[in-house]
Amino acid sequence: AFAAVNTLASIFRGMPFWSAGAVRPVADMPKSPVALFTNSNVVGGQFKYEGTSLKSRHTVAKVVWNDPADGYKAAVEFVEDAAGVGQYGVRQVDIVASGCTSRGQAIRAGKWVLDTERTATESVHFQAGLDAADKFPGDIVSIADENYAQKVIGGRATAATTTSLAIDAPFTIVAGHAYTLKVMLPDGSLATRTLTNSAGATSTLTWGTALAAAPLAGAVWAITETSLATREFMIVSSTEVKAATFELMAV
Repeated sequence: AFAAVNTLASIFRGMPFWSAGAVRPVADMPKSPVALFTNSNVVGGQFKYEGTSLKSRHTVAKVVWNDPADGYKAAVEFVEDAAGVGQYGVRQVDIVASGCTSRGQAIRAGKWVLDTERTATESVHFQAGLDAADKFPGDIVSIADENYAQKVIGGRATAATTTSLAIDAPFTIVAGHAYTLKVMLPDGSLATRTLTNSAGATSTLTWGTALAAAPLAGAVWAITETSLATREFMIVSSTEVKAATFELMAV
């Protein structure tokens, strides 16, 4: 039955997963980040990165679909990623577009696979506590890793109002740069605001438009600036490895 559900989900570039006693589907589609992870709210403060194998990066797709003009017999559509061919050579992958009766949809299916394999080439593994309990495959998360960025760009709040945030370590504002704050709110949502701080080191971040609610003490925050931003990853698996500790893998 799960194999049949997988086939159905592939029609809309979906992925079914088992959670809380039920099968839930998720589609690969544009969405906003729902959580923020920094070195301050992951186990050991560590993010572990891996790259995909070069062998898994295909450049030509042979897509099988059902042609209504030919009695719905199997037809083959070849899709090529010219940039990928130039970089890796011809590497073919065979795709069966289940339930597809449109040549255009078959082409889009091939493009999706080739583009994903060429551009989504990095994965990250990390463990977190209850911050990760309600995060599911398909969710987008923002990661502010100071080891990757070579600069502290995130942490936890020590106190807050709806227009200011006291942070756990001083942050230096550079003149001429634009800064945006990301902070988790009490309801679990992720808010963003443009900072209004003057140049120099500060332990209190300020902005103009008030938040819907003041962040709690200990709330996770991160800052993006002109030349440095948080990185967005899509969760593909979440496993409770022990009580209240979850291991996430994202790409």
